[in-house]
Amino acid sequence: GAAMGCNVTVITRDESKRELALSFGAKNVIISTDKAQMDAAAKSLHFIYNSIAFAHDIHQYLDLLKSNGTIIMVGGVPQGSMPAGSFSLIPRNLRVAGSLIGGIKQTQEMIDFCSKHNIVCSIEMIEATPEAVEIAWKRTVASDVKFRFVIDTKATLPKLV
Repeated sequence: GAAMGCNVTVITRDESKRELALSFGAKNVIISTDKAQMDAAAKSLHFIYNSIAFAHDIHQYLDLLKSNGTIIMVGGVPQGSMPAGSFSLIPRNLRVAGSLIGGIKQTQEMIDFCSKHNIVCSIEMIEATPEAVEIAWKRTVASDVKFRFVIDTKATLPKLV
């Protein structure tokens, strides 16, 4: 976003993520559970990257889009995203799109872009044990995760002499 010249707004339900989002370059943070903040941000965004991977109603996010805006769904929501129907899309020419991961060419372009702009990912490394994976899973279910978990399988490999 910001490396491409975009004014990035993070939408989160968790106030504790505000400072983190700002430290990563976001210009604005909207708390989705705060009606006043959602109302204040109405029709202010051109594009929303929605990575929520569970059933949720996207209408509250559509209200944030300017006319001709797009929300792209990458979270793989099986159902429940538009329970009120699609009529909120039509008058303002809003678009809902979806995307999977890119192919080899697109992935390489993304890696090259990240390298050029010094964009790195933040992770939380966990041990490759059933106990550590179970704790990570419970934290995921409890929404107590800020970064992706990465299982340290290298530590389980035999050392080469």
